[in-house]
Amino acid sequence: MVKFTVEERATACIQAVAVGDAMGKMTEGFWSEEVSSVYGSQVTYFRHPQYPRGINKGREQERWGYAEVTDDTAFTVLVAESIIMKRCVDRKDIIQRILNHETRIKGWPGWDGFATASKMGEDAIAEFAKWRDGNGAPMRVSPIGIFDSPNDLEKIIRDVDSACSMTHGARSALSGACAVAAAISAAVEGCKRGKCPNSL
Repeated sequence: MVKFTVEERATACIQAVAVGDAMGKMTEGFWSEEVSSVYGSQVTYFRHPQYPRGINKGREQERWGYAEVTDDTAFTVLVAESIIMKRCVDRKDIIQRILNHETRIKGWPGWDGFATASKMGEDAIAEFAKWRDGNGAPMRVSPIGIFDSPNDLEKIIRDVDSACSMTHGARSALSGACAVAAAISAAVEGCKRGKCPNSL
């Protein structure tokens, strides 16, 4: 049986986010039978993507390239960079990194609303985010799972809230993100059957 180091598992986790995002983008918004009619079969490898419905809803069609990632990977990298620089999950730093992004984060339908709310302070950000329940929160938390110990679920929950609630404040989004972060934390640490190395 091949054994992987924590670093190797962490690297593979971030790579898997990008691959899954790029492949998922190809079929977002399509019913399963539509996937076959659009692509000729199920999608099992990269192809030139059709326009994903979900991430273009309500805006002009954005053109997407072969194996191009979406806002979900952009947010994952943004959170990872913040954790590396701050050595913690810093809500204010993440907000500033979103605003300082080189250009509008492609594929993110919340950009305009967030940019407007951020100018008015935390109360406006909370109002903007409180009903947002998309999958953007669970998609970006792998760096938290890598950074936090699976033996401290309370810290995982706090850090997920700090990293996600400014854009996805709905309970469903945050609870899903907590579950994903905890699962990633356990996987990266090599936990088996509920027991982790160095568990208390």
